[in-house]
Amino acid sequence: METIISKLNSVKMWLSNPFPPEHSSDDDYMHYIMELMSYAHYSIKVSASMAPNEVVAERGYIKHRAIVVGHIVRLVKLYHGFTTHIGKRELQLAYIMTRLIYECIIKMEYLFTAKRSTFKSFVFTSYRSEKETLENLDLIKSGRPLMNIEKVIIKKIKSRLHKDRISLRQLKANKNWKLDGKDFKQILISVKKEIDYPFLFGQGSSFIHGNWYEMSIFNLDKKGRYYLPDIEFSDPDPRIALPVTIAALNSSMDFLKWNKSDPEKYVSSTIQALSDRSKLLYDQYCKGKYTDA
Repeated sequence: METIISKLNSVKMWLSNPFPPEHSSDDDYMHYIMELMSYAHYSIKVSASMAPNEVVAERGYIKHRAIVVGHIVRLVKLYHGFTTHIGKRELQLAYIMTRLIYECIIKMEYLFTAKRSTFKSFVFTSYRSEKETLENLDLIKSGRPLMNIEKVIIKKIKSRLHKDRISLRQLKANKNWKLDGKDFKQILISVKKEIDYPFLFGQGSSFIHGNWYEMSIFNLDKKGRYYLPDIEFSDPDPRIALPVTIAALNSSMDFLKWNKSDPEKYVSSTIQALSDRSKLLYDQYCKGKYTDA
């Protein structure tokens, strides 16, 4: 813990540094922001590692709480991927991580106040691809003997189902693969963030799945009536780096509150300071950029 406190003190000292001068170049802003993002990543990682008491720290979490913990750990890893692609100036790959990060955050927020039945639904609906795999293997089996690798796949799936107390009969009979029967838009409504749907989830589909919108902007260069391949990555700027960082920081504070693992709010106060600085920096960077809109 002493090491963590020492590093968090280093973050607080860094926060006393001045912003880049107004109207600095994108490169100057991004150099500063990459430092901020490294501190943000460390703070989120600390949040995921903290337990509410010594018993949980040594023993671990019960299953339904572990599902929430799994989401904050996923957030740590996704944000690591996001910062990596930002640092390598790979905008397109950073956009893919953005959609995954927001989806993780929204699901975690939904689970903060969930009933036990929701956690049961979360586990059960996670087996959709396994059901499809078993159905495909049943079809193959009707035409020829299964190969050893296919038998191993079936064995592993059945083992996982047994551990989660799900019968094959239940799995094969299920038709609804939505958490609590809700699609993602309905989950956003539940956490009162439905306004975010077209921006965070709907538009993000372009970067996850690839479509003409995404290709025409990032993967093709139009020359008159014709198109040439554009294989270079585009440069990220603060308008993608900072909002994602703010969302990840705020979500980690929500996790600490849910987990009751930071009663003195030492970590939370550091995260709040990082979030506040990110917002101020975003406002400074964007000032004047949209005055003609």
